[in-house]
Amino acid sequence: MLRGERPSLDGMRYTANEAMNEPPAVSRIPVMIGGGGERKTLRMVAQYAQACNLFPGPELEHKLDVLRGHCEDLGRDYDDISPISGVLLGGGDQTMSVSVDVDVVG
Repeated sequence: MLRGERPSLDGMRYTANEAMNEPPAVSRIPVMIGGGGERKTLRMVAQYAQACNLFPGPELEHKLDVLRGHCEDLGRDYDDISPISGVLLGGGDQTMSVSVDVDVVG
């Protein structure tokens, strides 16, 4: 529906006939995938995502190298993906999320 197609569905609970997305998206919706699984998650990042959220820590550089390898295997430019690393600080009502662009940190 994001590219103008009008799908139909006759399911057990719902039916849709020539569904459409109105108003249409102005541009392609960016995809961010979070996680650090080396075989599946990072491969999906290389294949589909424009951004990824990786856990901070000593394995971060290794995870980025794995992502670079998947990009190379798929013929994707690694620089087209924006890797960030984020953490939650605090707890309860005082929780704050902090994200850092990995390329800026190094």
